[in-house]
Amino acid sequence: MTQIEFDQYYEDASRGYGLRLRDAVPLATPTPLHSIRANAGLEPPQSFRYVNRFQVDQLTAALAN
Repeated sequence: MTQIEFDQYYEDASRGYGLRLRDAVPLATPTPLHSIRANAGLEPPQSFRYVNRFQVDQLTAALAN
């Protein structure tokens, strides 16, 4: 994401948060969002969610398939 994209995304927000990822590793095979939703019980961005250890394990297992 460029600085311009970041600024545009948060343009009308009074507060915003983001994560800066370091050492990200691309998946060998892309995982469709419907698979993440169905197998890991997570809803990918435009929102946020706190995840517990069980959910991290579920997501890791879903991405390994």
